[in-house]
Formats: sequence, C-alpha cells, structure tokens
Amino acid sequence: MSAVRANELDAAINKAVTWLKRKQLPCGGWGGCDSSQTGLTGLIVVALVDSGIPLYDMSIVQAVRFIISKQRDDGFFQWSGSGPGSYYGSARAMLGVLAGTPRDELASVRVAIEKNINALSDGELSCGGWEANPGTGLSHWSSAEVLFSIWYAGTLFINEDWRCPLNYYVRFRKWFLKSQSSLGSWDGNCIDCTARILTFLNLYGYSGPETISATQFLLAQQEPDGRVGESPWATAWFMLGLITLNVEDRLIQEQARGAARRALQVLLESQLEDGGWPIFYDSDTSFETVTATVLWALAVYRNSLKGVKSVLGV
Repeated sequence: MSAVRANELDAAINKAVTWLKRKQLPCGGWGGCDSSQTGLTGLIVVALVDSGIPLYDMSIVQAVRFIISKQRDDGFFQWSGSGPGSYYGSARAMLGVLAGTPRDELASVRVAIEKNINALSDGELSCGGWEANPGTGLSHWSSAEVLFSIWYAGTLFINEDWRCPLNYYVRFRKWFLKSQSSLGSWDGNCIDCTARILTFLNLYGYSGPETISATQFLLAQQEPDGRVGESPWATAWFMLGLITLNVEDRLIQEQARGAARRALQVLLESQLEDGGWPIFYDSDTSFETVTATVLWALAVYRNSLKGVKSVLGV
C-alpha cells in the first residue's frame, strides 16, 4: 500500500473512531441504554480494540460495564422486555466483554461469561445450529457467531466444558459443510450472511474446502467498482471474510487480496463527512452498526498489512 493510501486509511479509521465515541451514551452503550443494544455495543468494542484503542480507554471500560450490567438472571446479555433472549446479540455482547477486558482481569467476568454460555448452549437446536432470536428459525450466520463466541471464551479461560476440541471440530467442519449450498453460500445465497460465516470460520482457524467455496461465491458478487450489494455493511463483511482467509491456494489468495483492495477503495470513498457510514450507498445518514462493521474491516485490513492479528484471531 502506498504512503498516500495508508494515510487515507488511517484518517478514515480515526474519523470513524471519533464518530463512534461521540455517539456513545452516558450509560456506556450505543444505540440505547436498554438491554436490546448490548450486541451492538459488543461489536463496537471489538472494532475499537482492533483499531488500536487501549483497553483502559473509558469508552471501552464503560461499554463492558454496560453490557455486564444488563445481563438477565437466565444469563442472556441481550434481551427485550419479558421476551426471550437473543442468541446472536448475546454472543456479540460476550465477544465485546472478552475483547474489552484485560487478560489479567478475566477472572472478574468469568461468572457472567459462564452464565451467558449456559444460556446460549440451552438454545442449541437438534441439528446443532442456532436461531438468531428464539422463534425465528435456523440461522447459519447466527450459528457461526454463537459457536465462535463460545469457543473463543474457552480459549481464554482454558475450560474444556466450553470448547471440547472434537465437539467444535465436528460442528465447524461437518455442520457447515452439510448446510452449504452448491454455490458456496449459506442462508439462501445471502451475501453478507455468507461473509459473516466465512469470517468466523477464518477466525476460528479453519481452512477447509468450505472456505474456498464461500470465497469463490463472494468473489462472484463484487461489482466492478468494488461494491458488494447495496450497502457498506455487506461490503465490509465481504472484506472481513477475505482478509481473514487462511487458505494456502495462491490463486484464491491473490484474488481475495485484489477484491479486498477494491472493497477498501469503495468504503473509503463512501465514508460520510461526519466519519460514519450509511446503511445504503445512496444514503446520507450514518448508522452505528454499519460504521462499527466498516471500522472493524478497515482496522483488520490495516493490521493484516502489519502482520497483526485481530483481537479475535487466535
């Protein structure tokens, strides 16, 4: 990457970090101070940490406190009213707590993490997957996020009850192979869903044929201008899936790097003046979820150029 482009990337990341910090509420969360926003807050924490914000920064300290303060008695971090807890939301919230807590202080959040894991485990369907939220039906992308979050917690706490190697090998290998379409996609050819699954398979350290098939599917979805779908959100997940890729196939690696660079260009160009990103490319209002995802993608891309893994890359 040229010095000019590197400076442009740094500037975009700094603007996004500033925008997100400005949007953080006094309660420590983003999007609202109720329990339905803990997943968003967790995603933002991960993005901030990968952007180089230190764990002692008050934006991260307050965000972690906010998530833990909203945990329900049954263990869920994310829930609404008296309804059931959210599986994907609680998984993202847990990743935020884990990524935002110093390693020498993990003991202080262990009980909260274990309660959340138990709540997630109880929601496992007979097929081995999860719904995004109870009653919404099997979701492949939610399954990937839940499985990864439980496994990631296990790597930090070294607790085999949370991450039996055989158990997780079977799930990540056979279950996603069985559910992948002949095109290489998941969740009915959903682009960002497939990219999310690929991202978490990559972060898990998996490099099997499913990841190559998913990469080929995603590469075929990119427009000549670098866009993927109609939203920076989809383009950011696309970029995350490609830059975390672990495969040894040189051709796939080169194609993925080229596509990631094109995605980077369009994301840099679509950043709004205030530092955020819109839901759709033709919109002019920044949204926290989209901005957090794009920021995470840009930060992971920058870190990859320096040989630095994501905070979730183990």
